[in-house]
Amino acid sequence: MARQAAATDAPVLITGESGTGKEILARTIHQQSRRREHAYVAVNCGAIAGSLEESELFGYVPGAFTGADGRKQGRFEAAHSGTIFLDEIGETSTRLQVKLLRVLQDGEYAPVGSSLNLHCDVRVVAATNQDLLAAVRNSTFRADLYYRLDVVRLHVPPLRERKDDIPSLARHFAFEHMQRYAMGTPVIEPPFFERLLRHHYPGNVRELSNYVHRAVISSNGAPLTADLLPAFDDDSKAEDALAHPEQAAVDTNSFHGAKKRLIEAFEREFIIAVLTECGGIIHRAADRAGLSERSFHAKLRQYGIDGASFRAGAQ
Repeated sequence: MARQAAATDAPVLITGESGTGKEILARTIHQQSRRREHAYVAVNCGAIAGSLEESELFGYVPGAFTGADGRKQGRFEAAHSGTIFLDEIGETSTRLQVKLLRVLQDGEYAPVGSSLNLHCDVRVVAATNQDLLAAVRNSTFRADLYYRLDVVRLHVPPLRERKDDIPSLARHFAFEHMQRYAMGTPVIEPPFFERLLRHHYPGNVRELSNYVHRAVISSNGAPLTADLLPAFDDDSKAEDALAHPEQAAVDTNSFHGAKKRLIEAFEREFIIAVLTECGGIIHRAADRAGLSERSFHAKLRQYGIDGASFRAGAQ
């Protein structure tokens, strides 16, 4: 579907959980399109403050507001003749959605502070981890913009639903990271894959890459072995116990020990999921989790989670 879409200029909407590889798919569409010799501009809509999103996307002219001393080029102008990738499109304000609709319809926009319309020839690929149809029903996302974007929809399944991909993805990440650190060609022992396959990855492909990255660093160029990975067996048992509470105490010595392990497994998965959703931005993740930043940092230390590795571009 992505290859077929790439051959056209039709808008594409990519859906899927955070960390599944939606931007990689967007880049692939651009690289296989007739626009591949031109710019590919990625915009994380969720990371732009509401007061700045219009000037960030469409630019501004001198005097548009206090401090606007010169002309600023917007992302759409920068992407002219190429592709613009609007990640987390569901985070945009309804005011901006009106302007995005006009760009999709006519290719026209006006920089902030200007009465003149500019024209751009841009292919739009958008992505979201939200249910946009539910947002349309709740009046937080415009129906007309949704149907303009949803010409070609590509859904990227979570990693837990495509575990057959884990070995090939792990090889790819191992090779990528070992090349980065000049460690040669990776040698991966079978138990390394076996342990990776036991986990269910709430952080999806991004989480898998983090584990392989950490293992490569710890290996210092030696073969990748299972002991370089976390003990995912406990996670799997915890997941089974949550699904089948009547069996939770079978392999445990005490009720309190079983309860402690279940809570720790849940907390660790929850922290990873929130970090993934918030792109590694700690204050946003702490707020989303209902914790103070200090408490959130304590949880990161407790579970050995590197929050910075979840930020966009950290891979």
